[in-house]
Amino acid sequence: MGIFDVVPFRQRRANVPAPTDRDSDSDPILALQADMDRAFGSFWNLMPFSQPQAVLRAFSGVEQPDFKVDVRDKGNEVEIVAELPGFSEDDIEVTVGTGSVSIRAERQQARQESSGTAVMIERSVGVLERTIPLPEGSVPDQAAARFKNGALTIVVPKSVESRSGQKRIKIQAS
Repeated sequence: MGIFDVVPFRQRRANVPAPTDRDSDSDPILALQADMDRAFGSFWNLMPFSQPQAVLRAFSGVEQPDFKVDVRDKGNEVEIVAELPGFSEDDIEVTVGTGSVSIRAERQQARQESSGTAVMIERSVGVLERTIPLPEGSVPDQAAARFKNGALTIVVPKSVESRSGQKRIKIQAS
């Protein structure tokens, strides 16, 4: 069941006939449904969200399943800083391709408590992934990464041509 099955977003569902004024006058259930549709429609239209997923995230109280990333173009290199608190170096995998950097962090935790006859075991597994596009002229073969205090810093140098913004063209004799 998706959000569109629960909340009326200015569209009619195909399996529900649109009530007419004549139907609402004779059937109190259809009149109530029309009133509820108008009430919920007005409520959701007042919200400052552009996408239904944002509505779910805002009201669910659950953090977004990704991590914050800062990307800076420093002229001769691209610096990517990812916030990954609670992870260790062994939990993180960084791959660099021709046009992007992918960061994958996986955490597995298990906690067991016992007191008297009660035993509780909790496990949590989480995988976070982000792919960040690189600008043209990046040299992924020379990329370097370091991890300190929950911050992953990736530095990808840029080629000499992309640094100056000009590319020298070799002239061939004819």
